[in-house]
Amino acid sequence: MMEQYLNIKNKYKDALLFYRMGDFYELFFEDAIIASEALDIALTKRGKSNGKDIPMCGVPFHSADNYLPKLIKKGFNVAVCEQTETPEEAKLNSKKGPLKREVVRIISPGTLTEDSLLQRKNNNYLGSISILNGSISVAWVDVSTGYFKSRLIGKDNNSNQKQFLTNFMLKKDFSEILISEDMDIDYIIDEWHPIIKKQSPSLYHYQSCFDQICSYYSVVSLEGIGTFTKGEIIAAGVLLSYLKLTQCGKIPFLSMIKSENINDYLEIDYFTQKSLEILQNLSGNYEGSLISCIDETKTASGARLLKQRIIEPFYDINLIQDRYDIINWILGNNVHINNYQESLKSIPDLERSLSRISLLRGSPRDLLLISKGLLSIKEIANNLILFQQKNLKPKLLNSILDTLKIDYTLFLNIQKALKSEVPLIVKEGGFVKDGFNVELDHLRNLRNNELNQIMKLQKKYSELTKINSLKIKHNRMLGYHVEVRAIHDQSLRNIDLFIHRQTTAQASRFTTNELVDIETQILNSYEKAIKIELEIFNDFAKKILQKGKEILNIVHSISELDISFMVANQSLSRNYICPNISNDKILEITGGRHPVVEHQMRLSEVSFISNDCKLNNEDLISLITGPNMAGKSTYLRQNALISIMAQAGLFVPAEKAKIGLFDKIFSRVGASDDLAKGQSTFMIEMIETSLILNTSTEKSLVILDEIGRGTSTFDGLAIAWSVLEYLHEKIKPITLFATHYHELTALKENLKNLSCHKMSVKEWNNSIIFMHKILDGEADKSYGIHVAKLAGIPSVVTDNATKILYDLQNKSNQFKQNSIKKVTTVNSKEVNDFLDEFDKINVDDISPRESLDFLYKLKSKRQTNGKNKFKK
Repeated sequence: MMEQYLNIKNKYKDALLFYRMGDFYELFFEDAIIASEALDIALTKRGKSNGKDIPMCGVPFHSADNYLPKLIKKGFNVAVCEQTETPEEAKLNSKKGPLKREVVRIISPGTLTEDSLLQRKNNNYLGSISILNGSISVAWVDVSTGYFKSRLIGKDNNSNQKQFLTNFMLKKDFSEILISEDMDIDYIIDEWHPIIKKQSPSLYHYQSCFDQICSYYSVVSLEGIGTFTKGEIIAAGVLLSYLKLTQCGKIPFLSMIKSENINDYLEIDYFTQKSLEILQNLSGNYEGSLISCIDETKTASGARLLKQRIIEPFYDINLIQDRYDIINWILGNNVHINNYQESLKSIPDLERSLSRISLLRGSPRDLLLISKGLLSIKEIANNLILFQQKNLKPKLLNSILDTLKIDYTLFLNIQKALKSEVPLIVKEGGFVKDGFNVELDHLRNLRNNELNQIMKLQKKYSELTKINSLKIKHNRMLGYHVEVRAIHDQSLRNIDLFIHRQTTAQASRFTTNELVDIETQILNSYEKAIKIELEIFNDFAKKILQKGKEILNIVHSISELDISFMVANQSLSRNYICPNISNDKILEITGGRHPVVEHQMRLSEVSFISNDCKLNNEDLISLITGPNMAGKSTYLRQNALISIMAQAGLFVPAEKAKIGLFDKIFSRVGASDDLAKGQSTFMIEMIETSLILNTSTEKSLVILDEIGRGTSTFDGLAIAWSVLEYLHEKIKPITLFATHYHELTALKENLKNLSCHKMSVKEWNNSIIFMHKILDGEADKSYGIHVAKLAGIPSVVTDNATKILYDLQNKSNQFKQNSIKKVTTVNSKEVNDFLDEFDKINVDDISPRESLDFLYKLKSKRQTNGKNKFKK
């Protein structure tokens, strides 16, 4: 047995080998030590190797799913080794030694299909990265849903490639990433290194990857599928090879691979996604995020599609308008939204059931789920088709309904064939209804008759031996047998009819020729019945896979409907409106509200104070001043979130909205120190600001809050000033810019497309009240000490701070006056002479030596005439 184990383990060195022995998966040697620690289970021993004990641990076969998640979450691969030969087959082959065992599957973080190991609303992505001729390409697949995409990330050693790749990976949240052993790992940030699985460079051969894809889709060319770069083909081909390896030759049913263009979507980089709390709040929790607030989908696939839409909204006005047309049709025709949403609730996760069936891991329950789900979809489709047939339906809705028009006979037959309660394991049988198959019914009747014969035999033997406690029982070792208490052992031994099998401390067990004959008949009928049920199951599974493409299309269509009904319902329950999407450069929102804050306030029955935002070609930048806690950050975020929701095809929390199509959204609102990397708040702020200034365009939306606050006042003011000017003069995106630097409001004189706004604050009884309303104009105070009081700072501290502030303001004014007096004492003739000399310099032609000489000359004049001589 150990020889067999070691031979198998040698082929799967990178995985923990779950070696099936009876009712347990056993692990040995180093695997046992690792698994016992990871799972917190007992480490024992079994046998010896080279004179040393062999470490061993194990988990029960039936509860393996309770242990696997712990190993997978810690990044381990698990090779599942099953017995693939029966004792009867071994006898026929005159084979000695242990029964044949083979690895039937390698479970890795990116190849999961079990519901117990997956999150219902999230995709589980396996990614593959290839670098060809300096360009980075990525392909990714969700084995559990059949989702398969690729994308060219960066071209020709672009300096931003690593940043682009990092942003993309952070957004997709991969579970496992495949790269070549010879790839420069510096392209991938440290956080992702634990989930990287290095592959042999030989897998990254273009022609073999091309052949892999063509073979999978049974085509001779990819021209009919789409346009792909060579790098994308390599990344996708490596994924298919890896799936073939981990699924031991079986590949799941995948949708047609599609190449994504980065320009197909509104680009939201990871910093922005985090800053706007799109998928998680700033603490890293789901609650309080945008997705947690708006996701009221009823199907698992609908929830996954909504998440994709939120992190990658459309950048095509027609695709957005198509979604709005369906929602407005639902609202305009008084469709009973709640009834349809109740029907949607009954639709199971069809994609994941289809994936398990394609990998031969499906169960009768998967068949039943698919049939029930599709019959529910048929009912929804019929109702929508019949609903006001005379009314013209939107183009996308007609397309969806066309997708749902398939032959549902197969799913009706499955429902007719299967019991309402079915086992999870196919080999156990017992899932086909009586009356569906004549031969199966006959075998079941035989077995029932034979079981009745056993009961008659028990009565006969009890009367013969005059032992009332005599029973005929069954166990896995002995099969059917006669059992009596130990005191009656000799009584049965004296009767030739009974053949002794086993004696224990409490009981003696016997058999008879009659009992052996009946048991053989029972086993034969049972095995034949199981075989028929397996044939029925396999026939249904094969037919379902033949409809696999149709099923995936139906799932996508029903997900679209799920989101449409959700949005229509939110229009009524939350007063969300349909925005006007335009190709113009505009962001005009009347009565806008922050979707998450409003939702949380509604639960506490407090009203959210709405605000307007009006930006366009003439008014590009809104400079917002006001104290902390007045609502600046909420205002900034809500306008970005409303824009994202609009381009995702959702309705928005506002009274009215006209929104131009944005190509990218950048948000720099709030930051935290990354002490582990030695990066301060200011450093992170500058990195994020750099990304905005280097990659935003005139079609972007830029949200900036308190730029420059992490350094000295003058440094910060200078940086904020310069960033504003650069955005206004060079890039010209629509920008919301909040600041504490009141000095920046002076820019309105020189920057014609900048307007100033402030957060409304009321002073009353030596205190302040935040009105959470945005007004035109500039804030005249920062109210920092008032905010400190509200935060609970002791009055002794805030009173002292007020005195210090008064002193500092007086000294500042005195310093300004003294500076003016000193400047007036400067000899104007000397200044003019120096400036005349300075004007003669040609900056482009001056040599380093000449410039140094000029600086020395300036230095000597200052030393001669006093330090303030040339003060401006």
